[in-house]
Parts: sequence; structure tokens; C-alpha cells
Amino acid sequence: MILAGLGFALACVLAWSLLGSVERSFTAGCVLAQPGERHAIIAETSGNVVEVLVDVGDEVEVGQSIARIHVPELNQRANLARARVAALESTSGIAADDLALAQAELKEIETLLASNEFINSPVAGEIAANRLTLGESVAPGSSVAMVLAKSDTGLEAVSLLTPTQAEHLDLGADAQVLIADDGGNRTQAMEAEVTATTDRAIAPPDWLAEYGLPVPSRGYLVQLAFDEPPGEHLTDGDPCNLRVVVGEHRPLAFLAPRGLR
Repeated sequence: MILAGLGFALACVLAWSLLGSVERSFTAGCVLAQPGERHAIIAETSGNVVEVLVDVGDEVEVGQSIARIHVPELNQRANLARARVAALESTSGIAADDLALAQAELKEIETLLASNEFINSPVAGEIAANRLTLGESVAPGSSVAMVLAKSDTGLEAVSLLTPTQAEHLDLGADAQVLIADDGGNRTQAMEAEVTATTDRAIAPPDWLAEYGLPVPSRGYLVQLAFDEPPGEHLTDGDPCNLRVVVGEHRPLAFLAPRGLR
């Protein structure tokens, strides 16, 4: 009886090794992203944030202010210029040219102060990231926010792959995008298709790293479109994982000598 059971089990294993298959696949981190161009909003001067005027998700127009900052150096210069004008105005017998010169200097400083008091968006779109915090300082040339000029298409998946991973993907290739759902208690697997990939390894875009996606120092940027629209509860910046099947093997191949595979 025992020998018969062992024989049956061995027959099942042999049948599986001859007729079954084992998938070879890889997984990589990805992020859900709203298609469109992303533009950094740059601080033109240093200062302290005294008012934040937008939140992530807000729509902004070209030139719209997203924050107000206090610029100590310019404010000090403006205060000195105002004091000089006030002193000249209260002094009798002062030359009109001196007063006019002081007033012109004050106007120039106040114009400069007004232009640097606000941080403005260079394009219209949706605020996709906002690094401005009330009371904190900003440095000239620093990226303080990101605005997304959205397209009309829905969410896509974006990943940065290593050269080894990217060699298995061509335009039109099928893949699965795994998305944590229900508070992370279950994973939703969605079918997707590769719609774009860079032809060489590139440095990761700043916005991709800002979304918290672990990325290599250089890699192939891959974009994938979903076969079915993702759920409405999913949004730009949500994390996901990319799963790609790169081939199948008969189980027996793993037992054969390397030269016979």
C-alpha cells in the first residue's frame, strides 16, 4: 500500500516535470502618475515662509502666487529708504533733487520687494508636490513645489528599471501592476501594457524620487497604460509594484545537466 502511494506520487511529480511549467519573472517598484509635464517652482531669493497659499491638488494659473515670504535684506533696505525719505521731508530747506532721488530709490526697492515677496507658479496646472512649510526658510534657486500640467488621460504606472530588467520589455509588452488596496490588507493585480520607454539609461527624474520610489542611480524609464481604468480612490503618487513574466521553463529543465538545457 505504501509502495503504491509512493509510486503514484512519483508519477505525479514526473508528469508535472514533463508537462508543467514554471514562470520566470521579476518585480520592480513603480508609482501611479497622472500623465503630463511636471514643472518645478523655484524660489528666486532667500527668505522665510510667512504664508502658504496652496495645497497639493489645488489648480493654479500662470503667475499665481503659491506662497509669501519675508525677505529680511530687502525689508531692511526698504525701512532705511523710508526713514531717509521721512527725514528729508521733515527737513526744511532740503534740495528738491535730493528728496526726489531718495523717493525714487525707495520706489525701486519697494518694487523689488514686491516682486520677491511672493513665489509664483510659472505654468498653469495642479500642485502635485508642496515642500513649503510655514516659518521655514527657502534658499534662492531651490525647488519648493511642483506643478503638473495634466493631460486628459487617466493614471499610468511609471517605473525605473535596471538594464537587465529593461531588456525584457518592449513597447506593447504585457505586465501586471500590483497595487495595495483596502488599507494594505490585499493586493489588486491590474493588467497593463508598456506604452513608452527610454532608449538608454537616464538619471531618475526629481519628481519620481520625491514620490518615495526607491530608484537606481540610472535606469530605463518605463510608462505603462492600464487595460482597465484604476479605481477612483487611487491617485497621483500612490505606490505600486510592477511584475513582468520573462519566460517559462519545464521543471525538468532545472534537473537536467546545464549543457542539455
